[in-house]
Amino acid sequence: MKVISTPPNLRFVAGCFFLCIPLRIVEVVISEKTAMLNPMLANISISGFIVFLICVMLAFLTLKAKKMVVSFSFFLGSAWLVATVFHAITVKSYSLGLFSIFLFIALLIIWILLRREIGSSFIDPRMAWYQGAPSGIPYLTCEFRLGLLKQVCKVARFDDHGAFIFKHHSCIPSDIINSFIGNNQASKREVGLIFYFMDRQVNCNAEVITILDNSSGVGLRFKEMSPDKKKEVMDFLEVLRGGGYVD
Repeated sequence: MKVISTPPNLRFVAGCFFLCIPLRIVEVVISEKTAMLNPMLANISISGFIVFLICVMLAFLTLKAKKMVVSFSFFLGSAWLVATVFHAITVKSYSLGLFSIFLFIALLIIWILLRREIGSSFIDPRMAWYQGAPSGIPYLTCEFRLGLLKQVCKVARFDDHGAFIFKHHSCIPSDIINSFIGNNQASKREVGLIFYFMDRQVNCNAEVITILDNSSGVGLRFKEMSPDKKKEVMDFLEVLRGGGYVD
């Protein structure tokens, strides 16, 4: 999966990881409040640096929209929380116990935000590792337009924020894909989309967020819409939900 344009919400979640640095510093201060100043400063420096490196790694994986970051961050956060709770019980620290509750809430919020963004329709096509292409939503197709270029694709995901479209057993033409790779001005252009479902259709503009490694599909985030257009997309989405085709 190649990330062509990083959504603002994904950048925000990546930045949230760095909140773990002051959290770790506060934990060290609470744990060693009776220690001498120099040892405490040394532990703060070491702990802060280690947490910083972990945050950089998690932020990098998040910005690259790697699905593994969800389970990896859950494992690291759980290990941190369990270690903190165990230490609070061992030393019978009321302050550290209260901090454990706050830490749980903070880590849970970050993880929920991360899981939601990585699971976005324009990032996650819900494709298993052994699949060559995503599974399409029955009867739903999309006409993908970029200037004079036009391509009819199947749709793997669709919601009010975006969609993931693909070509089954083939690649999206390279002239379309190349328009979104690199630093050229074309990569910033919007694309026009027309979705067809039985006797209904809806059109909107979007930006390309991700491209599958084999260039068989792209994730698209809808651009800002007028209230009327938003209602039109929501009505279209409700029809799909009513038939059980989308969540």
